[in-house]
Amino acid sequence: MKKKVILAIAVASLMMSACSTSQSATVDKTEDNNKQTSLTQKTVNEETLAVDTDSSIQREFAYELTSMGDYNKLAMDFNELVNDADMILKIKVESVTPYINENGMIQSEIVPVVEEVYKGKYNGEKLYVNGGEMLYDDFIQNDIIREQLFGHEDPDADKESLSGKYVKQTVDNQYIFHKGDEYVFFAQQREDDNKFYSLYAYQGTFKVDGDYVDNEALNASEPLASDIDTRFTTDSVIRTMSTACAEVSLEEFVNAINSVE
Repeated sequence: MKKKVILAIAVASLMMSACSTSQSATVDKTEDNNKQTSLTQKTVNEETLAVDTDSSIQREFAYELTSMGDYNKLAMDFNELVNDADMILKIKVESVTPYINENGMIQSEIVPVVEEVYKGKYNGEKLYVNGGEMLYDDFIQNDIIREQLFGHEDPDADKESLSGKYVKQTVDNQYIFHKGDEYVFFAQQREDDNKFYSLYAYQGTFKVDGDYVDNEALNASEPLASDIDTRFTTDSVIRTMSTACAEVSLEEFVNAINSVE
C-alpha cells in the first residue's frame, strides 16, 4: 500500500513571505521509499551548486524551509538500525553539494573522508541526505521550483535583495551537513540508482562531538530513542532538560554496533 510524504507548507507560498517559510507538497511514496529521494536531472551545473559548506561561515538566509515525512518504515530499535544498514561508517565531511530532487526538495550529496568502517565495504562512494543549504539564485532557477512557483510569485518581492543569500531546508530535523563535521553514518543502498542514502532518513545520522555521539532529530517518544536510552549505561548517556535527544559515549556506541549479530 502506498504511503504519502507530507512536506509542510506549499512551495507556492515561498515567494509570499520572508524568512521562516516552510515547504509543502504531497507525493506518493512506494514501500521502499525510493520516490522521495530519487534524483532529478540538475538544471544548474554542479560547479555552480557547490557552495562553501564550512559550518563556521555565517550565512544570510533568504528562506528557511522545514519539511516532515510520513515514513513507511523506521527502525524500532538499535539492533534493527544496525542490521538494516548496508554500510556503517565514521566520516568527516569533505564537501557538500546541494541539489533539487524530483519532488522539489533540497537534498545533499556528501563527499566523505572515511575514518572507520564498522560494517560493509567502502569503495569511494558519495553519500546522500535529505535537506541542505543552497544559494537562492540556484534554487530559484531550478525548473521544478520555477514550475511550482508559476503564478504564485509575490509581485513585490525584491529578488535582487535575495541574490547571494541562501535557502535552507531541514527535513524531519535532520542535521544539515557542513564541511568538517563528523558523523557515524548508517547507509543504505537504493535499488533505483545504487546510491547510498542515510538509512531511514534522519535516523541514520549520528553527529560526533568529541567523545560522544547524538542524534537531535530523534523524538523521545519513538521506540529507537527509547531503546538507545535504555541500552547504554547511565554514565554513557548525557541528557539535558532542554532536548529530547541523548548524547552517548562514542566508544560504547561503536562497541554496541560491533556486538550486534
